[in-house]
Amino acid sequence: KDLPKNGQNGLLIYGYGGFNSAGYMRSFNSKMDAFFIKNGGIIAGPALRGGNEYGPKWHERATHENKFKTFQDFAATAEMVHAMGLSSPQKTAIQGWSNGGFVVAATGLLYPHSIGIVVDGNGVNDMLRKEKLDASFGNGWSYEYGDSRNKSVRDYLKKWSPVFQAQIRTKTPQMLIVNGRQDSRVNPAHSAKLALAMQSFSSTPENINLISLNNSGHWMTSVAYQNIIAWKAQTLIWTYIFDKMGMSARF
Repeated sequence: KDLPKNGQNGLLIYGYGGFNSAGYMRSFNSKMDAFFIKNGGIIAGPALRGGNEYGPKWHERATHENKFKTFQDFAATAEMVHAMGLSSPQKTAIQGWSNGGFVVAATGLLYPHSIGIVVDGNGVNDMLRKEKLDASFGNGWSYEYGDSRNKSVRDYLKKWSPVFQAQIRTKTPQMLIVNGRQDSRVNPAHSAKLALAMQSFSSTPENINLISLNNSGHWMTSVAYQNIIAWKAQTLIWTYIFDKMGMSARF
């Protein structure tokens, strides 16, 4: 409540919004979150449709052809904080992992006027080829997203598939795409394809960054799983966020 309402506070929003899983205020970085807040940042964790925060129907409302509701909720969260005068699009970062990585990438591309910075970790970014890239996971999690080999499904997936949208949008947010090269859950090719598409078609290709960590898997930011690799990933991500928001760290 004591933050200045000049639109200059950094805003970091975490989101997942899928697979009937909780995402509300779910952070892997509690100590760094506290450090970010200490330095004048704001952290938000919306209950996105597609998650399970309000029961099974909350999940069902944003699956298959209704997935766009998850992105609407994410953008609305940012816009609400902006309307309060606490932050602005240029100072707003959204971050997610796995399904959450896909969600933040899609939201950033669909709402570049509301989102200035995206951190996409191990995202399922190529919705039109997920059945081939991730065949071992229910044909690319078709039970959640739909099967792109079906024409009607392919038509709606094009509306938010990050790799496809990156090829038709020139105005894009600043984006840090991160993956683990040994990810056994989401094919690392999703990240590489999104980075290439954005660098090829964005009007600001210099704002697109890809970090691919060797000897690292799906849980590359978890110290319990990845040890020193996770510390490296956390350092890279938080340095990026502070830098792009123009924030100075006070210890």
